[in-house]
Amino acid sequence: MQQTNSHNETEMLLRLSEGDGAAFELIYNYYQPKLFLYIFPFTRNSKEETEEVIQDVFVKLWTRREALPAIENFAKYLFRMARNQFLDLQKKRKNYEGAISGLPKKENEFRSPIHDNIIFNEYSAVAKLAIDSLSPQRRKIFLLRYESDMSIDEICETLKIARSSAKNQLYEAVRQVKDYLQKRGGLPILLLFLAFPGFPIR
Repeated sequence: MQQTNSHNETEMLLRLSEGDGAAFELIYNYYQPKLFLYIFPFTRNSKEETEEVIQDVFVKLWTRREALPAIENFAKYLFRMARNQFLDLQKKRKNYEGAISGLPKKENEFRSPIHDNIIFNEYSAVAKLAIDSLSPQRRKIFLLRYESDMSIDEICETLKIARSSAKNQLYEAVRQVKDYLQKRGGLPILLLFLAFPGFPIR
């Protein structure tokens, strides 16, 4: 199954929604390596934790299979599911570690799930400000690439611009966003990567 062949993928999702195990296997074999590369850096290169996240993602995919034909961008949906599953796993492990270790020795060592959500939302808000600081054209190219998951060629066709111009504008947009985050306390680039799968972290 080729990612660029949306007709084949739509057919596979329809078959999967009807409980077709062969369609599920095809989708799993195609997306599992991509999800592994996406999640692996966040688990600090833990193969076991990465595989646990991916396994949970595909279990949920199977249980929600009847809703799949209505999804317009399946790849984006799947990567967002993997991101959320990773975050959920981290929260569960923090809760477990807190339960078995007793109360923290210092008040500032306590990190509740609510606190984690607040911190993540604050970082996400700053990341949004970084993107909003881009010029209108650069912001549009950035969002088409990392939010809409368009290729450079698709961006060129959508905006009617030259390929060299699109690549240069995207490069400058990424550089500007990274500089913005670093100047504001060195905020983690990984958080932006979680929000926009495919964002270069190096």
